[in-house]
Order: sequence, then C-alpha cells, then structure tokens
Amino acid sequence: MKLSDLAMYRPASAVVLNILLMLFGIIGFSMLPVREMPDIESSVVSIGTPYRGSASSIVESQITKPIEDQLSGIDGIDTIWSSSWDGWSGINITFKPGHDMSEAVSDVRDAVSRARSRLPDDVDESIVKKNDSEGAPFMWLNITSTKHSRLELSDYVDRILIDQFSLLPGVSTINTSGVDERVLYIEIDPQALAARNLTTNDISQALNRENLQLPAGYVKNQSLNIVVRLDRLYQKVEDFNRLQIKSIDGLPIELQDIATIYIGSKKESTTFKANNIDSMGLGIIAISKANPLEVSDTVHDELVRLRHFLPKGVEVQVDYDSTIFIREAIKEIYITLAITAFLVISILYLFLARLNTTIIPAITVPISLIAAFSVAYLCGYSVNLVTLMALILAIGLVVDDAIVIVENIMRHRANGASPIMAAFHGAKELNFAVIATTLVLVMTFLPLIFLEGKIGDLFTEFAVLLSAAVISSSIAALTIGPVLAEKLFSQPLQNPNKVCTIFAAQITKLQRFYRTMLIRTLSFKYIALFILTLCFVGLYFAFQAQQKALVPIEDRGNVNIYVGGTEATSYQRMVESMEQINDRLMPLAADDGPIDSLNYSAPAFGSWADHQGFFIIRLKHWSERNESASEVVNIIRDLTHDVTDVGVHPYQPGFGGGSGEAVQFVLQGEDYQSLYAYAQKLEIQAEQSGLMLNTKLDYNPTTPELLINVNREAAKLLEISVDQIASTLEVLLGGRSQTRFEINGDEYDVYLKAHEDHFNSYQDLSKVYLHSAQGELIGLNNVITIDEVASARGLFHYQRKKSINLKANLAEGVALGEALNYLNHQANSILPVGYSYDYAGESKDYYDNQKEVGLLFLLAIFICYLVLAAQFESFISPVIVMLTVPLGLLGGLIGLIVTGETFNIYSQLGLLVLIGMATKNGILIVEFANQLRDQGLSAYDAILNASEQRLRPILMTAMTTLLGAIPMLVASGAGAETRFAVGIVIFSGMLLTTFVTLFIVPNLYNLIGGYTHSPEARVEALDLALKSSE
Repeated sequence: MKLSDLAMYRPASAVVLNILLMLFGIIGFSMLPVREMPDIESSVVSIGTPYRGSASSIVESQITKPIEDQLSGIDGIDTIWSSSWDGWSGINITFKPGHDMSEAVSDVRDAVSRARSRLPDDVDESIVKKNDSEGAPFMWLNITSTKHSRLELSDYVDRILIDQFSLLPGVSTINTSGVDERVLYIEIDPQALAARNLTTNDISQALNRENLQLPAGYVKNQSLNIVVRLDRLYQKVEDFNRLQIKSIDGLPIELQDIATIYIGSKKESTTFKANNIDSMGLGIIAISKANPLEVSDTVHDELVRLRHFLPKGVEVQVDYDSTIFIREAIKEIYITLAITAFLVISILYLFLARLNTTIIPAITVPISLIAAFSVAYLCGYSVNLVTLMALILAIGLVVDDAIVIVENIMRHRANGASPIMAAFHGAKELNFAVIATTLVLVMTFLPLIFLEGKIGDLFTEFAVLLSAAVISSSIAALTIGPVLAEKLFSQPLQNPNKVCTIFAAQITKLQRFYRTMLIRTLSFKYIALFILTLCFVGLYFAFQAQQKALVPIEDRGNVNIYVGGTEATSYQRMVESMEQINDRLMPLAADDGPIDSLNYSAPAFGSWADHQGFFIIRLKHWSERNESASEVVNIIRDLTHDVTDVGVHPYQPGFGGGSGEAVQFVLQGEDYQSLYAYAQKLEIQAEQSGLMLNTKLDYNPTTPELLINVNREAAKLLEISVDQIASTLEVLLGGRSQTRFEINGDEYDVYLKAHEDHFNSYQDLSKVYLHSAQGELIGLNNVITIDEVASARGLFHYQRKKSINLKANLAEGVALGEALNYLNHQANSILPVGYSYDYAGESKDYYDNQKEVGLLFLLAIFICYLVLAAQFESFISPVIVMLTVPLGLLGGLIGLIVTGETFNIYSQLGLLVLIGMATKNGILIVEFANQLRDQGLSAYDAILNASEQRLRPILMTAMTTLLGAIPMLVASGAGAETRFAVGIVIFSGMLLTTFVTLFIVPNLYNLIGGYTHSPEARVEALDLALKSSE
C-alpha cells in the first residue's frame, strides 16, 4: 500500500505522525548548541623537546630528524610540520579526519620513546600532547587603571584575573599582552664583580645556599607533634642587599656592593594600547570542542560578577569578541529564512488563488524544517551557519512536493471528483514522482559525506540536514497533504480574488502558448541534441573561466595588521613604528570613520619576538559604516604604504576567522642555501605579478648573530668548562631566574642579570671574567673568539623535508586558484630536479577540495541516474531526465561569471543542490507521460499532454525556488558573502534549467521515449504472462 493510500485510510494516524515530527523537532532544536561552524575535532598532536644551549642546526639534526624518522610508520598521518630553534624542537602532526585521536596520541608517544635512544643524553624529556584549543583567542579583554602603576596592575591581573578566567568552563588558555610578572631584579655590575675577584657563579651559589625554605624535622611530646620549618631569610629588597657573597680578608662582601636590587617587571619590553590608551590585554582561547557562544556568555557573566570586586580605578572591558560575527550571521540567516518562507507562501497563494489551497503547503514547510532538527540532535550536530544554510535551501525543495500534490488534487476536484476521491487519486498518481524526486535529492547530497578533510566535516551536517528536511517534506506531503485537502476542498472551490484571477488567466494563456511552441519544437526532432551539445561545450568553457577559491572573502567585522621588522629590530624601534602606524589610523576611528576600536601589541599577541607587532581592529557594526572590511584594508594600505622600516600587512581574517594568508606555498629540498635562492626568486615574481600582497618567507638566513667559539685547549689548561662559560653568559646577557621570594603569601622570581647598558656591543664581553680551577680571575676573551655571522633562527620541515614557506595575501579581486596556478607555473620553471613544492593551510584545503570536487559531482550524477533507473524500471527514462542537469550547472556557472563570484565550496554546494532541482521538472513530465502511455496514448501525445498539464506545477516550483533565492542575493550584514555565493548559483541555474527543460525533455522523450515503459506496464505485462502460463 502506498503511503498516500495509508494516510487516506488512517487520517488520524497521519495527523499524529506529523504532530510527532514537529514535536520531536522542537525538542531537538531546544537542546542543540549554537556555533559558527560544525564541531570539528582537533586532529593535531604536538611534540615539544627542549635542548638547552643548542643551535637550531644541532636541534634539527640531533632532535627533530630522529623523532621524525620514527613517526613515519604511524597510520593516519596527513601532514607533519616541524620547526627547529635554538634550544627547542617543535613538531605538529595533523591526522586525517575520523582517525582515533586517543590512538594517535599513544602512537606518537611510542614513536618518541623509540627515538629517545637516538637523542643526546643531556636532552630534556619530550612533551607530547593533543592540541585541544582553538589556537587563537576569540575574545580580548582590556584592563586599565587610573590609580595603579603598571606593575601593580600587572600583579593583580597575573594573580587574580588570569586565574578567574582560566577556570571558566570551555576556556583552554589565556594569552596576555602588556601584562607583566613582578620579579626581584639583581642587576650585576660586571666591573664591580671583577674588582672583588667574583663571578656570577659566586652570586648564584650564595643565593642557592642562603635563600632556602626547608623542613627541619619535628618537635614531639605526648600531646603534640609540631613541624619545624626553616623560613626564608630574604623576603624584601633590604634583605637581599645584605646577602653576604664572600668574605675577603675578614671583610664581608654583600650583594649591594656588586649589584643593584629592585622589584620590577619581568619583561619590560611589552606594550599594549587600546584606542591610544596604555592598557593590558587578556586573550581568551577556547577549548576546540567548546561552544564559543556559550564561553563568551560565561566570560561576560564573570565580568559582571567581577566588577563588584575590582580594586578602585580598575576597569575591565570586552574589546574584541569574534562571536559578535557569529551571532549577527545567525540572526541574518534567521531573517533570510523568514523572508524566504514568506515569499514562497506568497507565490503559492498567487498560483493556487485560494487561501484553503495555500494552507497545505504552508503547513508542510514548517513541519519539514522543524523535523530536521530532531535528526540534527540525534546525530550530535549543532545550529550553525552551515545547517541553517541547508534549511534556507530546503524551503524551495520541501514546498515542491506539497505543491504538485495540491495542484493535482485541485485538477481532479475541478473535473468533478468528490473531495475524498480527488484527494485519494490526486496523491496516489504522484506518489511515485514525489518519492522518486526525494530519493534523487537525497542521493545527490549523499556524496558530501564522503568528502575528507575540514571541508568534509563541515558539509556532512549540510547533507544530513537537507536530506532530513526533504524526506520529512515527502512524508508530510503524502500524509497530511491529502488528509487536509479532503477537508479543505469539501466545499465547492471559491472564486479567487481579482489579482489571482488575472494571474490565473495569464498562466492559462501561457499554457496555450507553451503547447503551441512545443508542437513546433517537437517537429525539429534533433534540436534537443543540438542544444545539449552547445550546453556541454558552454559548460566546459564556463568552468575554465571560473575564478576558483576555497571560500568567499567575508566581512567578519574586524581587520588585523601584522607588522614585521627584520629579526634584528629592537623593541624600542618596533614601538616607534607601531605608534607611527597607530597615529595614521586613528582618524579612521573618528565618529564618521569605519573603525570602532583600534588595539595594538608589541611584541605581537602571543609572541615575545621584539621584531613583531600586531593590530586588532574592530569595525563598526555592518549597518553603521559604508566601507566593507576589504575597503578598510585598502585604506590602511594607502595610509601606510610609505612606512619603510617595517612591513605593514593588513588583512581580513580568513576561513573560520583564521589567518588572512590564504597563499601558503611550500618549497622543499635538501639544501637550505639553494632552496632559499629559489624561494627568493619565486617571492620576487609573486610580488611583481600583482596577484599577491605582503609576500614573505618563513626562512631568513640573514639574521645577525655573534658566534662564540671556545678555545678548548686554553679552557682545558685553565680548567674552565663550557658549561661555566655558557652559564655566565646566560646570566649577564639574557638573565636567569635563580630563586624565589615571597610577598603576602605569593611567590615571585628572583632574576639575576646585568644591566643592558653594560653590553651594547660584543667588545663589552671583555668585562666578563671567570674563575679558573685555582681561583684566579680569567678574562672571558682569553678562552673564546667571537665571529659576527648571519644565520637562520628557525629551520623548518614539511612532510619531513627541509622547507621554506612562501606566504602571501591575495590582491583585491584575485582568487586563490589564480594565485596558486601562477606559483605552480613559476615553480615548475625555477626548481631543478630534486626540489618540489606543496601547499599548506588554506591553500592545502583548496587543492584537497579541488581534487575531490570533480569526482563528487560525477558520483552525485551517477547515483541519481541509478536511483531513477530503479524508480522508472528503465535505463532510458533516467537519461532523458539526467540530460537536464548540465543545463542547471551551466546556468549556475554563468551566474558566477556575470557577478564576479568565485567558484568556492559554497557555490559548489549550490551546484550540487541544482543537480537535484534540475531533475525534478524532468521527473514530473516523464513520469506523467509514462502514465498517459499506459492509458494508450502514443509517446508524442503523451509527452505533449504531460508537458502542458505539468507546466503549472513546474512554474510554481521554479518560482518558489527563484523567489526563495532572492533574499540570499540581496543579503547584507554578517555572512552575506556566503549566502550570495549559494544564492546566485541557485537563481541563475534554476532560471536556465526551467526554461530550457520545458522544451528539451519533451523533445528527448519524443526521440527515445518510445523505447521505454513505466513500472506499472512492466507489472501488467508480467501478470499477463503469468496468467497465460496458467
């Protein structure tokens, strides 16, 4: 028994079924989390290995490479990035989607254990961990005070605020900028030290010897057991001043004789300014699995609570919150959803001409959409931009089933059938067509779940939600549709209003005109083949003309600026450059400017490199400014183009809010020197191409360094160890935490160093002295020589090969595919045998997607064909239907070309949906023509009558789809770019395929339809054969 028959026999059950679909959907929706994108589990495992005192080249050969060699046998690895720095090896392993990350972490730990025997004996233990954070802060808090010094405010932030926010649910870590730790500095005077025959080692030993806090045992008696503890003697500056280092000729030498002691900031070279006001920044990094909207709400609630306890004069404000974009984008999608639903219902009323007939599809739409949320809940999905986009597209699809059924029931009612028989036969006749189109649509979306990588994870939810909505619409249309029609059509059909009457008259005229034109078209037997040939040729050239990208560039409401100097750039020089840039940008923050908040940090957020700086610029609300984010980027480039001492690189945050460096082109080889020469050539060509901006290489071998060579013979003769030399230089040139001291129950570092003024050039190292084994004071220059060299501080591997990464932003109007194709061509002409190139970041995601998209579309089309073949019980009828698909694809691609939109993952989604949409019209015509042939009509008469009678529902479904796409075409605000990318494909593709299909499908059916039959004809033939055999 068909589903529509069952509903007519059991109408109460049909109503209950649809109520349950809505009820479960509402419950599911209320329990779904809200996110920007589907939840993607972090698939990165990191390995960190400290190797104190070793140069990057030593770390690369003795630490990084042995560990990489052991990683090669681990299953499921996608990419391996490694970096070797002075004293540190870092390796990031990205696993393929779906891989068991618990197993991955275990495999990596085993590999590191195997590598341990190949590492130097004095290397520290490696740290293996799964990256559970999002990587970059999604919120920044500004902390200011009118009554506290910077050090006092830093101390409060470090002791209180960081702990408070770190403990909030969903927070992974806290990044800081402008925040410093209170320390007690012991600034050594090297000359005073030498004059007293002392070295830094003497001070270290005295501090370790005297400043102790140790248990000293117990005092016990019959009733008490008391712990005895030796307290620290040194708890304030005065105590450390009197610390005795040595006694010479009976005269004590105190620390104040050879050093200046004071309490200060651990890292004084850090600046954070918010709107030109000295401030401190806290960057909130969420756990990867956490819902950023919920974490943001929690942070805001905590701020409200903390404001009651903040010290007087201290203010904490949220200056940057990336969830503003998420909330705005989701709000805009809800608005688009509502407008789309209104337009669709309005066009239905115009076609159906009566309120009672419009009610049925108007009811099936919310049933279908809401029911999909129950599936989302069962699958563990969320309400996000992708799933809501699926529901916007679903509106034009889910209404179609109800439209064709209501229209067919109306036709039977108009021909004199009773309400119950009109509902019964009207739904039964289309039971096959509705189920066929539903299966085709679902099978079209099914290939999306086979996509791998980040893109596959994103659009699995899209495919499942859209399929759930379409299946729900079929159930609703075939159950509640005929049941409601019987009740609503029980009275004679009322005359429609004047507007609907005029519209209906025009549709009737159009039907007659269409029949006339169709008769003429059918006389040209092979015109369809000619048009399809032109279509395939046009499809090829249209695809070649596409500007290809991973995603459209979005206005996310903020702009970032990376500022970079040479690696030798000092902190003071960087601050001057940042202030210069800030002064140029401040006019944009005026009342009539596009900028709402202008923050900068030197060094860059999350970095201690003095030569880097970073701006976070929050733009005014989309409705409060005339400039887009890309226009603001161009304005910033114009304002800073003559800043020459540093590189100024403004950009819009990229896919998912990440780095704006869409281009990441990785050169690989065995020799850094040659590789760097090729990379420089490629960088110059990239700059001159006009396709890319802000090009840079992650490898720089020109960083000035002082290379200290130890005269081992002299050191051996004087019995001075290399460790003694390294330890002394570490203290005097860099500083070292030596011990701890306590203030009000909180412990702080005691930092041993020399004042920076003592060492301004390498000649000042002559002030450094060491003790020989006999206690004699020996000048450091007696055991070392110094060379001024240039080298790279970081050495990088990609996929276990030596690599240099060329990074760049895209020039305005340039697609990622165009830039990468240019680099591919240039690299092929530059690189010799033995050298290669690869992609990273967004560039890798783009190429991974491009490799799969062709197969994806072929698979979708082939699956649709197989489903239709099973439904039609014929391998010929599906050919007629499927040949309309290229028309839809061509229309979609033409729309992209005309509007200048890129061929990206969102437009690809639209094209995939078009495959299903394009087949629906053909299915309606071919299936009804087969029914008429079963009634004895010829193929010609059957297709002519079927096309004319199905024109009205085809126009209804087409216009609902076209009108449903209009809100996406005129969208503004957050996320408008992605909605437009889908909308233009749907609109232009549906426009072309609807018009041409009305002539192509009948012509093809007339040409080859005689060689096929309907499933019912096959059943009747078999029944007749069985009876004859009896």
